[in-house]
Amino acid sequence: MDTIAQLPTILWNGITSVLGDNPSWDVLLYIVVIGFAVIAGVWGRAKLIGVLLASYIAVALLSLTGISDWFHNSMGVPATVWGYVGVLIGVVAVFFAIVTYGLGDILDDETGSLTTSVVLALSVIGLLTAFLFTQLDIETVNGFSSFTQAVFATGAGRAVWIIIPIIIVGATRD
Repeated sequence: MDTIAQLPTILWNGITSVLGDNPSWDVLLYIVVIGFAVIAGVWGRAKLIGVLLASYIAVALLSLTGISDWFHNSMGVPATVWGYVGVLIGVVAVFFAIVTYGLGDILDDETGSLTTSVVLALSVIGLLTAFLFTQLDIETVNGFSSFTQAVFATGAGRAVWIIIPIIIVGATRD
């Protein structure tokens, strides 16, 4: 009951921490996440489910194996934010091609509504963003506001981003 009464204060503190001392990274992150969600939402529900499956496979592969280190050491990919983003996008793209080819008949070309597609896309991009926060060094993560860290860099935040896309797929069936 106390948490519900404190919700406006919690939200206000979160918003002011995003716009606090160094807002540029937080604002840029949220603009990119929302922008990609709108752009990906145009793809439609079926392709987004393929991206979701590919994302889960990529996150599992990159977090459970040393393949990320191999990309950075053997392939010469820089160990920077953009290097991690590039590796993640590349691995998701490869698995998306495999999933789309393997499940082409199941993932028909249904488009669904734009609103539900954008919500699904936002959850998938949130999942990938939460995973990226696990790859970054602590100094880079500390450059974000406490609200952004709570949303993407805590165990609870990552758990929500892992579970929420599955719930949205089930809840937004057109």
